[in-house]
Amino acid sequence: MAAASDQPSDLVAAVDLGSNSFHMVIARQTGHDLQILDRIREPVRMAAGVQTDGHLEEEAQERALLCLEKFGQRLRDIPPARVRAVGTNAMRRAKRSPGFRSAARRALGHRIEVISGIEEARLIYLGVAHSTPARDETRLVVDIGGGSTEIIRGRGFEAGFAASRFLGCVTFSQRFFADGRIDRDAFRAAQTAARQDLQDLGPELSEQKYDSVLGASGTILTVSALLRDLGFSDGRIDYDAMKRLRRLMIDEPDGAWFNTEVAREDRLGVLPGGLAILMAIHRSLGIQEMHTSAGALREGLLYDQLGRICSEDVRSRTIDRMVERFAADDAQATRVNRSALALLEQCVGDWQLEHEEATRILRWAARLHESGLSVAHAGYHRHGAYLVANSDMPGFSVDDQALLAAVIRTHRRKIRFEYFHELASQRLDSAIHLSVILRLAVLLNRGRSDVPTPDMSISDSGHKIKLRFGAGWLQEHPLTAADLEEETDELRHVDLRLSFGPAT
Repeated sequence: MAAASDQPSDLVAAVDLGSNSFHMVIARQTGHDLQILDRIREPVRMAAGVQTDGHLEEEAQERALLCLEKFGQRLRDIPPARVRAVGTNAMRRAKRSPGFRSAARRALGHRIEVISGIEEARLIYLGVAHSTPARDETRLVVDIGGGSTEIIRGRGFEAGFAASRFLGCVTFSQRFFADGRIDRDAFRAAQTAARQDLQDLGPELSEQKYDSVLGASGTILTVSALLRDLGFSDGRIDYDAMKRLRRLMIDEPDGAWFNTEVAREDRLGVLPGGLAILMAIHRSLGIQEMHTSAGALREGLLYDQLGRICSEDVRSRTIDRMVERFAADDAQATRVNRSALALLEQCVGDWQLEHEEATRILRWAARLHESGLSVAHAGYHRHGAYLVANSDMPGFSVDDQALLAAVIRTHRRKIRFEYFHELASQRLDSAIHLSVILRLAVLLNRGRSDVPTPDMSISDSGHKIKLRFGAGWLQEHPLTAADLEEETDELRHVDLRLSFGPAT
């Protein structure tokens, strides 16, 4: 009997490893829509454990792993292709604790992607858009997390301008309200610091007209609930109502006014930093009134994953736009992709590559491998890798973007282990193998001819790669034979031995 995770399923799951709380949402797919079945939230406060040098404190790791083990039990029967787990600001900052990411993946039982602030913003907007009555309106969306704040302008279901700032309710509460000290000077300093970080957004966002301004996630939902409970507003958030809440927090720092029936008790400790950021946003962007949305990052993850399941992958649109932007040669990309996939089919088992992921990466790399020509021919593989590594690529995680950039960087000329240093250790071997496949595919199509590449076979035995061609083909193509001879020397730098010749 197959493992439960291999069985067909109509469930889709999203896991949000936030800087303050971890969230998991499970839904049932009904055609192109989703029905929410289960939600789990645990306050982990991971941002509080990230040290300035990028190490994650042991206590924070333990809290996170314990939570992920619980989530993992609930996800055990859901196929990996229907689960998406992402880490946000705190995981982006915890760069000096690579062992934690491996342990987290084992605890959850699923791959965990670290996403950029801009990708986080896109997913937040998608979650809000799907949780709002469907209208073709212009929205401004704000989400204050534990370690960062995302601000997005969009229309309908499409995010437009997006910004991510290192303004988090956890980090600001630690920085300005340490040991529970809440006073006017602390609030003034926090709001000033936030406004300094937001001042460049004013010209871009404050002069726009919006049909609605929506706030998402814990800080903003908590502020809204408290304003309503205290009689300061009907739940709408405006600056005057927040000033009254700020005054109450200063006058009664013990939090006796905090109603745990309308807001979670663990929110009290990070409320001062979150409120200061929210007030600064209202002032900096000229917001008069903000409403709340039940949807956020995790709902955006669900609908983004549903798009992948239903062959509406935003990553494909991203690649299309980049091909157009950098004027890449689609005809040559098609030739290279055809050869790369033919090679992949023969060695996917020997190299233990995950077939679906390898196919995607090779297809994208084939389409973008010449993007650097838009800069210059000399070193265009390096230019292309830079463009991929440093572009905003909706739908891509930080890890996948780094993998794609590394494969493009090494598709010609030198290939060295250090060119893959930004990748997680468990992806190193597959990245090198994908690079080798792309290198051979590009080499075989150097003539840019529509004449099909030859029948060939490739096999791997340990670190030895054998490439075999039909009788007489190499003699008829001496340039390719010379290129392959140079390739045998180059691959030795990554401990691979290439041999080639006629099929026996």
